[in-house]
Amino acid sequence: MVHHTRKLLRSKQVSKHPHAHLIGATGAGMKGLAEVLLDGGWKLTGSDQNPDPERLRLLINRGIALAAKHCSEAVSKEMDLVIFSAAIPESNIERQLAAALDIPQISYSEAVARLANEQQLVAIAGTHGKSSTTALVASLFEQTGTDVTFFCGAQRCEDQRNGKLGNSEIVVVEACEYQRHFLNFRPKVITLLGIEADHFDCFPSLDDAVTAYAEFIRLLPENGTLVYRRDCEISCKLAQTVNCRSVSFSITSREADWFAETRDGTVQLFKSGGLKQTFPSELPGKHSLLNLLAATTTAAQFGVDLTSAGAQKFFASPTRLKQRFEILTSTDSRLFVDDYAHHPTEIEATLQAAREHSPQSRIVCIFQPHQLSRTQKLHAEFVDSLALADVVYLLPVFRAREPESVLFDEESQKIVKKLISRQIPATFIPSLDQVWSTIETDSQRNDVVLTIGAGDLTRIHNERTR
Repeated sequence: MVHHTRKLLRSKQVSKHPHAHLIGATGAGMKGLAEVLLDGGWKLTGSDQNPDPERLRLLINRGIALAAKHCSEAVSKEMDLVIFSAAIPESNIERQLAAALDIPQISYSEAVARLANEQQLVAIAGTHGKSSTTALVASLFEQTGTDVTFFCGAQRCEDQRNGKLGNSEIVVVEACEYQRHFLNFRPKVITLLGIEADHFDCFPSLDDAVTAYAEFIRLLPENGTLVYRRDCEISCKLAQTVNCRSVSFSITSREADWFAETRDGTVQLFKSGGLKQTFPSELPGKHSLLNLLAATTTAAQFGVDLTSAGAQKFFASPTRLKQRFEILTSTDSRLFVDDYAHHPTEIEATLQAAREHSPQSRIVCIFQPHQLSRTQKLHAEFVDSLALADVVYLLPVFRAREPESVLFDEESQKIVKKLISRQIPATFIPSLDQVWSTIETDSQRNDVVLTIGAGDLTRIHNERTR
């Protein structure tokens, strides 16, 4: 598998240690790709105009020369390949120079596809839970003796990795629907976690998204497998269209092939109606149980022994990810939780998990909306989900792939007004640098303080722990 990484390079003679340059290097997916390439002996350089501080530090510690800007000096003719993230346009100065120097260029998703498509590719797809399920699948394989390659859009807490090169033929990939990137893959197994309206900049309607997912699952070969969520109506309909084996999972329907429920602090796992396993679990929220069940169902398709000592160790302590109900250390009586939730369904799940975790505490939610189009299209849904908190603070909408606009402030302020009209204490915070002073002034002892969003809000925790 190590030599397999050279398939990124097509018909080019290279040295023992090929050299790739990564543009947008500290993106979550790009970090995982960098880690896989480093495991394969590649020499890497990279750049990022707005680098994530923690990922920047981790990549530099592994020996990558990284520039905190995009510049022509970062690119040289000695490079064998340039890989760019989805956020990097063709007009980028480094891509322009690479083209002038005739250096091959591919996108992140194309790079992962070249590495994974000729292997036993497991693609984790759906609107919610992709990162968590990808990490859980990889961890379950690892704990039971199969060294898989994985690419994950979030960082594992246990080893600070988003990706790893394994020595087996199984590759587990977080397959993102954005801009139909998942159509680059040729999976043997697809795990479909459910489909909702999202990414309105490339899917104006839910029907547009469903069409893309339908095209994706048609990529499965006849000897492939679709693992799908039975309590998602759209996923069920798509499952009826495949020409391969399909296996369902659910935490609400016992008619599913695999079913799980929580009872008296334990999880009971059923296969085809029969009790398969009982194990303790401290995972927060029903969405975490759903992700765990999806991962278990997926790994079982490869004959993983769920009764083995390794599997029992996995169930007792499932892998956790950064920003996925990540409980942070606190120096006082307040509990700080950081979560990547940026869709109303995810926010609702996160707030419900906080209630379950700390039923006697006041839930304080600091939310940074992500993308103007999503915030506008799902305005009412955001209000409903945020209303589950006791106190809400909203930041301006985080600009992602969108032009500057006064609406980034206005849309958040509209949500604040709607929450106030429903008797929910809500306040607009105009900038990140005012978040901590607001928390220090307004929060109380025993509060659970959640920072929620997919933008740069999480960076305030780095400042707090300095």
